[in-house]
Amino acid sequence: MTYNDFSEKNILKYMDKDHPRLYFFDSTDSTNNFAKHLIANKEAADGICICADEQTAGRGRQGRPFFSPPHSGVYLTLIRDMNCMRDPVILKTTIAACVAEYETLLEVMGVDTSIKWVNDLFLYGKKISGILTEAIDHYIIIGIGINCNTSDFPDELQNIAGSVESGSEGEDNSADRSRIAAVLWKKLMYWTDRTGSRELIDIYRQHSFLIGKNITFTTDGITQCGLVENIDDDGALIVINKNNGEKKVLNTGEVHLTSWD
Repeated sequence: MTYNDFSEKNILKYMDKDHPRLYFFDSTDSTNNFAKHLIANKEAADGICICADEQTAGRGRQGRPFFSPPHSGVYLTLIRDMNCMRDPVILKTTIAACVAEYETLLEVMGVDTSIKWVNDLFLYGKKISGILTEAIDHYIIIGIGINCNTSDFPDELQNIAGSVESGSEGEDNSADRSRIAAVLWKKLMYWTDRTGSRELIDIYRQHSFLIGKNITFTTDGITQCGLVENIDDDGALIVINKNNGEKKVLNTGEVHLTSWD
């Protein structure tokens, strides 16, 4: 595949005839920002998808920048109307997005990624994707950035960021980004309609690599060490404090793996 194969036309060829609207940009500041623009102007609707070949101001959690160069990634935002969802909870929606992306990359690229609670996908110890879920008015917007064949990372990301193609199977391991976007769009719609299902949380647990690992976590401005015991049915991280044995239930926050061992 070449970068020219990532286009509105090629995404839609993988979609059924009856689908929500797609907005495609060669370049935009942020697909989440465009989703907010649609919401502010009363032009949003459930299931609208926004894709871009490049983001000039991509964002991750905590306002961090997300490296989004042209011709190498999939940058996508889905708009969901909370009134059309059975269980419109941010944490569960993020979990649904992780599972949708995991299944997409396995189906399209043959790569078996791992999920880092709550919103990142990893491959061979490096982050290949991030998810930013935001609630605006009565909408939830789900922004996803995937490094497909990204290689020229900034110095500060060289040791922590990776790319999907490095782990794909077969002689031709080039990413069909249009197919990835289309399959992801469909799977996002599927799983965000099933955020209360046992199957969803079971898949998420099965592919989470933090369970049984030592982490650092921050609550109330205090950084502590703990052992991840499990992920509960609501998607919260259950952590045992290493200092006092106290059990903590984390619904939000930053966690960091202390070792891959």
